[in-house]
Amino acid sequence: MTGGNHVAAGVVPPGMRLRLALVLILAGLNVLAACGDDDGGGTAPSGVLTPQGALDVDGSPVLEVSGFLHIDDTGPKMCSDILESFPPQCGGATLFLVDLDPGTVSNLQEEQGISWAEGYLAQLQRVEGSTFRVVLR
Repeated sequence: MTGGNHVAAGVVPPGMRLRLALVLILAGLNVLAACGDDDGGGTAPSGVLTPQGALDVDGSPVLEVSGFLHIDDTGPKMCSDILESFPPQCGGATLFLVDLDPGTVSNLQEEQGISWAEGYLAQLQRVEGSTFRVVLR
């Protein structure tokens, strides 16, 4: 045997016990934080988003989004742009909406089977891809 400090197998010096305890506690907190209160995942940015901004958010937190509301025979959509036609059409980034009650849209206009509203503001949550559920109007 050579000189020096030797530790018997299975014996943890007192100074190392504290360090080991801290490492285990921090690891446990990280696991709990990762599990968290999962409401669909992702972190909602603050402020009102455009449809493109909503598409750029990871996960499915509830988002406040404003855009051009367009309802035709394919269903309701929220778009970032209004195409110059009559009745107007959707353009740019497009969110496909589910659970929209058109009766809750105060400035809804209708012509030739198309309904639309400029500046539509709603709280939305991603269902999948570019499909969002209207959570609150």
